[in-house]
Amino acid sequence: MRVARLGMWVLLASLAVGSIAAAAESSAADLRKELDRASAAFEQGRYEEARKAYQHVTEQDPGSIRAWTGLGWSLWQLGQRDRAMKIWTDLLK
Repeated sequence: MRVARLGMWVLLASLAVGSIAAAAESSAADLRKELDRASAAFEQGRYEEARKAYQHVTEQDPGSIRAWTGLGWSLWQLGQRDRAMKIWTDLLK
């Protein structure tokens, strides 16, 4: 009986780990799509839209160099050059 219970716990744990991994992959794919949308908005001159998207990605993935760089460029284009410079300076640290 104990072996069956242990087997059940192992099965449940492996299912949970698999679900977490799948959610992480889905989340990463969603962030990549949002980065692509932000880049497209920036290239089309929609800097505020790009800024919002890049900002969202930096909140979800603070380690995304691409998002921070894009956020800096968006802010630069919006005339917020001090904020852009701070972001870029922080990236170099």
